[in-house]
Amino acid sequence: MIPRFVDRILERKAERIHVSPCHTVRASSVGHPCERYLVFEQLHWDQRPRPTLTQQLIFDEGHVHERQIIRDLQDAGFIVSEEGRPFVLTGRDGKPLITGSIDGKIMEAGDRRSIPFDAKSISPWGYEAINTVEDMRTAKQFWVRKYEAQLTAYLLMSGEEEGCFIFKNKQTGALKQIDLTLDLAYAETLLQKAERVRAAVAVRDVPAPIPWDDAVCGHCDFLSICLPDNPAGKGLEVVDDAALLNLLQRRDELTEAHAEYAEVDKALKATVKGRDNIIVGSWLIKGKFVERAGYAVQGVRFWQTTISKVPQDGQTVGP
Repeated sequence: MIPRFVDRILERKAERIHVSPCHTVRASSVGHPCERYLVFEQLHWDQRPRPTLTQQLIFDEGHVHERQIIRDLQDAGFIVSEEGRPFVLTGRDGKPLITGSIDGKIMEAGDRRSIPFDAKSISPWGYEAINTVEDMRTAKQFWVRKYEAQLTAYLLMSGEEEGCFIFKNKQTGALKQIDLTLDLAYAETLLQKAERVRAAVAVRDVPAPIPWDDAVCGHCDFLSICLPDNPAGKGLEVVDDAALLNLLQRRDELTEAHAEYAEVDKALKATVKGRDNIIVGSWLIKGKFVERAGYAVQGVRFWQTTISKVPQDGQTVGP
């Protein structure tokens, strides 16, 4: 019998799943909109749910893409240094305030400048949506809004004024660079936030919750311990049900993909509206006008598009 190679791989990855203690504000978290969350990260890190195997696979895949970005930089003749180097940013009192591990610094041969960079592998739709720092600041996803804060922390730790993001489209491998110049006023807000969090942790004084924001609170690892202090949580029952938790976590993992699918599908159908019986690559696109049922006024029609895939044998499959 052939050994179960994939099963062994998954078992090994599952063994590595863990939750690590947190003793300072992390560069990757300092941009989080909820200071209560940042305090929970340190005081109640052990109550954070362990990542699912699916989430661990996503994390591992992200690391693979980031390492490839570094190899691509090196292949292009750039010098990449300080890969994964841990940094500690001290506060005004000289004590640790923000910690993190920078992806690296890029140096061009003959140039004395060393540019801190942060490599991000993202979905195709996210890749198209992010083209400027302002796009990150105004993104719907709060984790995208944290990007600027993370690289700003790295710039402060490095003593540099300029850095850059290198984004990679996880599907196509496309790359783009977005530069960031240190904004001292913005950096000061991050330092003040980290100081407030450190002070709260020292006396175990948990800040008040932010007003409920489904985009933030709905993704929070500490929702079960935050709810008792949240008016929305009064009278709620905290249930210990592993099967239900797995389903909810899987639903959360698919949320972004579902939203991306809806956006892409809408844009695609707008592009092919009015076009019938065309082939693009291996895709067959058909369309027709259909009268909308239930309308009192006759003649109200909409264009219905059907997309099927044409395999090598010429027989269409799919919807």
